[in-house]
Parts: sequence; C-alpha cells; structure tokens
Amino acid sequence: MSEKKLSPKKNATLHSIRTGDVIAQIFLRKSNSGYAYMDFTLERCFSTSTGKENRGASFFAKNEHEIVQAAHEAAAWIRDRLQADAQAALQSDTQ
Repeated sequence: MSEKKLSPKKNATLHSIRTGDVIAQIFLRKSNSGYAYMDFTLERCFSTSTGKENRGASFFAKNEHEIVQAAHEAAAWIRDRLQADAQAALQSDTQ
C-alpha cells in the first residue's frame, strides 16, 4: 500500500457494513509519524433483555458466514478506495 501524508481526524470512521448481526467498521487511522491508512474492526450486534441494541467482540459459530462476508466486503471496499485514490493521484500528476 502506498502511504502518503494526510491530515484526517485520527481514527475517523469512513464506512460501515452490516451483514446480519455482524458489523464491519472501516476506519481511517493516522500513525504517530503522520501516515494515514485504513483498517476495519468486526463487532456482533445483539439485543439486551430490555430491547436495547448492544455490540460485542465475541461471536458464535452461527455467525461464521456473516463474519466472512463482512470481512470480505470491508477488505474489498478498502481495496477499491485505495485503487481509486491511486488512479486519482496518477491523473493529477499527469495534468
């Protein structure tokens, strides 16, 4: 991945993907040296006994397909975004 210095808000959420009970959240993060990169986290949504929606980092075997699907979609979203950013940079360099 080509790294470039950006000035994003640290740990800004870029995009969320929900597949069943699983949510993938994609973040734009900034390293201590100032380089920006994207990564994602996975969480499971569930309802409490009071009906309030909550999130957790543990999963059940029944979540396997949703985990795989959410991770695949998050990784594809990041790849597509990086490719679009690289193409835009190439176009701006040639103008």
